[in-house]
Amino acid sequence: MSWKFNGEKLISPDGNSWRAVSGPWGRGILPNGIYTIDRPVLTGEMPMKDVNGFGWKARLIPRFKTERFGLLIHPDGNVLGTKGCIGISGPIDTKPLYFELMNTHDRILIVDAGNEGKGT
Repeated sequence: MSWKFNGEKLISPDGNSWRAVSGPWGRGILPNGIYTIDRPVLTGEMPMKDVNGFGWKARLIPRFKTERFGLLIHPDGNVLGTKGCIGISGPIDTKPLYFELMNTHDRILIVDAGNEGKGT
Protein backbone atom coordinates (compact mmCIF):
# COMPACT_ATOMS: atom_id res chain seq x y z
CA MET A 1 0.00 0.00 0.00
CA SER A 2 1.13 3.57 -0.67
CA TRP A 3 0.95 6.92 1.06
CA LYS A 4 -1.85 9.14 -0.27
CA PHE A 5 -2.60 12.87 -0.35
CA ASN A 6 -6.12 13.94 -1.34
CA GLY A 7 -5.78 17.71 -0.91
CA GLU A 8 -7.01 17.64 2.69
CA LYS A 9 -5.25 14.71 4.35
CA LEU A 10 -1.98 12.81 4.17
CA ILE A 11 -2.77 9.13 4.73
CA SER A 12 -0.16 6.51 5.61
CA PRO A 13 -0.16 2.90 4.37
CA ASP A 14 -1.21 1.93 7.92
CA GLY A 15 -4.32 4.13 7.69
CA ASN A 16 -3.09 6.94 9.95
CA SER A 17 -3.98 10.40 8.67
CA TRP A 18 -3.02 14.02 9.23
CA ARG A 19 -4.76 17.19 8.08
CA ALA A 20 -2.67 18.76 5.35
CA VAL A 21 -2.65 21.58 2.85
CA SER A 22 -0.85 22.28 -0.42
CA GLY A 23 -0.79 25.75 -1.97
CA PRO A 24 -2.16 28.38 -2.52
CA TRP A 25 1.18 30.25 -2.59
CA GLY A 26 3.85 30.09 -5.28
CA ARG A 27 2.65 27.90 -8.14
CA GLY A 28 -0.14 26.48 -5.99
CA ILE A 29 -1.02 22.92 -5.12
CA LEU A 30 1.41 20.17 -6.06
CA PRO A 31 0.58 18.28 -9.25
CA ASN A 32 -1.36 15.02 -9.17
CA GLY A 33 0.81 11.99 -9.77
CA ILE A 34 3.15 9.50 -8.17
CA TYR A 35 6.13 10.61 -6.07
CA THR A 36 8.94 8.95 -4.15
CA ILE A 37 9.28 10.17 -0.55
CA ASP A 38 12.81 10.63 0.78
CA ARG A 39 13.41 9.94 4.47
CA PRO A 40 12.74 13.07 6.53
CA VAL A 41 15.56 15.22 7.87
CA LEU A 42 15.53 17.62 10.80
CA THR A 43 15.52 21.36 10.11
CA GLY A 44 15.57 24.59 12.07
CA GLU A 45 13.59 26.49 9.42
CA MET A 46 10.68 28.23 11.19
CA PRO A 47 8.08 27.56 8.46
CA MET A 48 8.76 23.82 8.89
CA LYS A 49 8.31 23.54 12.66
CA ASP A 50 5.25 22.28 14.50
CA VAL A 51 3.72 23.86 17.64
CA ASN A 52 6.36 22.15 19.80
CA GLY A 53 9.23 23.59 17.75
CA PHE A 54 9.99 20.21 16.12
CA GLY A 55 11.18 20.92 12.57
CA TRP A 56 11.59 18.42 9.75
CA LYS A 57 11.09 17.96 6.01
CA ALA A 58 10.88 15.06 3.57
CA ARG A 59 11.68 15.65 -0.10
CA LEU A 60 9.19 14.53 -2.75
CA ILE A 61 10.62 13.27 -6.05
CA PRO A 62 8.10 13.29 -8.91
CA ARG A 63 8.03 10.08 -10.96
CA PHE A 64 6.68 12.00 -13.94
CA LYS A 65 7.82 14.94 -16.03
CA THR A 66 7.20 18.30 -14.36
CA GLU A 67 8.80 21.72 -14.09
CA ARG A 68 8.03 21.78 -10.36
CA PHE A 69 10.86 21.17 -7.90
CA GLY A 70 11.60 21.67 -4.22
CA LEU A 71 8.40 19.91 -3.14
CA LEU A 72 8.37 18.56 0.42
CA ILE A 73 6.25 17.18 3.21
CA HIS A 74 6.72 19.27 6.38
CA PRO A 75 4.81 20.83 9.27
CA ASP A 76 2.94 23.97 8.13
CA GLY A 77 4.41 26.15 10.82
CA ASN A 78 4.21 29.65 9.35
CA VAL A 79 1.51 31.40 7.36
CA LEU A 80 -1.26 28.91 6.54
CA GLY A 81 -0.50 27.17 3.25
CA THR A 82 2.54 26.26 1.20
CA LYS A 83 4.18 26.94 -2.17
CA GLY A 84 3.22 23.47 -3.37
CA CYS A 85 4.58 21.34 -0.55
CA ILE A 86 2.35 19.19 1.63
CA GLY A 87 2.10 21.16 4.87
CA ILE A 88 0.83 19.25 7.88
CA SER A 89 -1.72 21.72 9.21
CA GLY A 90 -3.30 22.44 12.51
CA PRO A 91 -1.62 22.92 15.85
CA ILE A 92 -0.40 19.36 16.27
CA ASP A 93 2.64 17.41 17.36
CA THR A 94 4.11 16.01 14.13
CA LYS A 95 6.62 13.62 15.73
CA PRO A 96 4.40 10.55 15.13
CA LEU A 97 4.28 11.36 11.40
CA TYR A 98 8.03 12.06 11.31
CA PHE A 99 8.78 8.67 12.88
CA GLU A 100 6.31 6.87 10.61
CA LEU A 101 8.03 8.42 7.58
CA MET A 102 11.44 7.47 9.00
CA ASN A 103 10.46 3.86 9.53
CA THR A 104 8.18 3.12 6.58
CA HIS A 105 9.22 0.71 3.88
CA ASP A 106 6.70 2.19 1.46
CA ARG A 107 8.23 5.28 -0.13
CA ILE A 108 5.49 5.84 -2.74
CA LEU A 109 3.06 8.78 -2.49
CA ILE A 110 -0.02 8.99 -4.69
CA VAL A 111 -1.37 12.52 -5.04
CA ASP A 112 -4.94 12.94 -6.21
CA ALA A 113 -5.80 16.34 -4.82
CA GLY A 114 -8.56 17.22 -7.24
CA ASN A 115 -6.39 19.75 -9.08
CA GLU A 116 -6.69 19.85 -12.84
CA GLY A 117 -3.30 19.03 -14.22
CA LYS A 118 -0.92 16.17 -13.72
CA GLY A 119 2.66 17.24 -14.00
CA THR A 120 1.95 20.97 -14.34
